[in-house]
Amino acid sequence: MNFTFWVTDNCNLSCRYCYVDRLSDRSDSMTVETAEAAIKYTVSHFEKYKNANDSLMIGFHGGEPLLRFDLIRYIVAQYEKIAQAKGFHITYTLTTNGTLIDPDVTTFLNQHKVAVTISIDGTPETHDLQRPFKNGKNSHELVIKNVIAMLDHDPYLRIRMTLTPDTIDKLHEDIMYLLDRGCKVIVPALDYYDPDWTENNMNVMEGQLKKVIQQTRDREDLLIAMLNEDFRPKDKCTVGINTLHISPAGDLYPCVLAVGDRSFLIGDIYQGIDQANRDLIINMSDKENDICLGCRLYGSCEGVRCKIVNKIYTGDYCKPCGTQCAVENIKWAIKKSALAASVLHT
Repeated sequence: MNFTFWVTDNCNLSCRYCYVDRLSDRSDSMTVETAEAAIKYTVSHFEKYKNANDSLMIGFHGGEPLLRFDLIRYIVAQYEKIAQAKGFHITYTLTTNGTLIDPDVTTFLNQHKVAVTISIDGTPETHDLQRPFKNGKNSHELVIKNVIAMLDHDPYLRIRMTLTPDTIDKLHEDIMYLLDRGCKVIVPALDYYDPDWTENNMNVMEGQLKKVIQQTRDREDLLIAMLNEDFRPKDKCTVGINTLHISPAGDLYPCVLAVGDRSFLIGDIYQGIDQANRDLIINMSDKENDICLGCRLYGSCEGVRCKIVNKIYTGDYCKPCGTQCAVENIKWAIKKSALAASVLHT
């Protein structure tokens, strides 16, 4: 069961594609009092809904969560006491832009076995185009230095790359740059908010991914997300049962993209789940995507499973984003080609 604390909406970068800047409901930073109430609520929720072997995963997100490293340390200390008292197994995750990782932060992350994701978009040219500091200065040099330092402690550090129409033609170069510096787990993700994606961009992306495959075919130690899809049927979204995101104000949202959008608000840490609001989303999740019926990927596509994503990107719960649809089909084509190649090599 996963609970993610948005400890702040603030950030020290000014990324061109930042989704937090689009939030309709921003409340800056979480207070200690809100954090304490959130901890109490998450424990109660976990005890109410957990299965016998469930563990508790606590995440930290933002904004840039390490701007509130003091609060993160406090929250983890409280959960460690709870784990000891109640016998819970608790793990931690952190998504960061990588600019604030110093020796104290590194020691803390290692001590508590925090699974870290660092956002870096590839080469200096690609990254600095999209992820400058608030003052306009480049951030790549600092981030890659911290990535390399973190790899000494965690060789499977998770890297998050954001792809845009302006940089998609550098995808192969950007991935190889990161691999050459020791990264092994890379999660490229498109900026679906960008309205400028074209069919040509999709063709370019497919070609770039095929070049990556050609150069990494013998690397069994790598996980590049877009090249490792399993296309198994997806489970139905539980909408705020197994996963909850807690805003700095203590509001409850079902997933990362929903945070700050009041139309997806499903309660708060003081009153708990608003069943009426949750039911509205669940009822939409049960509906079919008429436009997708007959698609070979219907059962495994996120655009079918996640109606919230559809609503955010297209304004219609049952109409997926066309760019997302194109990407899913490209990943399927690549998967088929890889399977065919493996058969030929056996």
